[in-house]
Amino acid sequence: MRALALSSLLLLAGCARLGAEADRPAPRPNAEAELRAAERAWLDAYDDHDVEAMRRIVGDEFEIVYPTGAVVDKAGTIAFLSPGTPDDPATSQYTEDTTVRLYGDVAVLRGVYVNEGPNGARRARYTDTWLWRDGRWQVVASHLTHLTRLPD
Repeated sequence: MRALALSSLLLLAGCARLGAEADRPAPRPNAEAELRAAERAWLDAYDDHDVEAMRRIVGDEFEIVYPTGAVVDKAGTIAFLSPGTPDDPATSQYTEDTTVRLYGDVAVLRGVYVNEGPNGARRARYTDTWLWRDGRWQVVASHLTHLTRLPD
């Protein structure tokens, strides 16, 4: 009787584990490439003042923390792109030294954001959090910190 109870318990535990694994999202084989492309598309949306692309890329709960400490949500980000807003004097913007860490349907990208303009390059360390939802990656949080060169 004791052996039957133990066997039943082990069987139930095994079934529960299999069920939990079935609920877990399958790893996305191209997730890193997808995320790097999504990050580039996000920068392009800023450059092109592309409101529709920004609406797709940025999640409704999005907030970005700028180096000044200012926090801007999705609506504020889209307002920045609206007609009549001044263009950023940047001639190009890109990221470098980006690392991608995947946690199921969540990804954290960290690297250096570079904004090159007429007064030289501005660099900031960034951390972006992305979620896989509705068949695409959406950025839901971002944080920028200015990088300054330390004296030799």
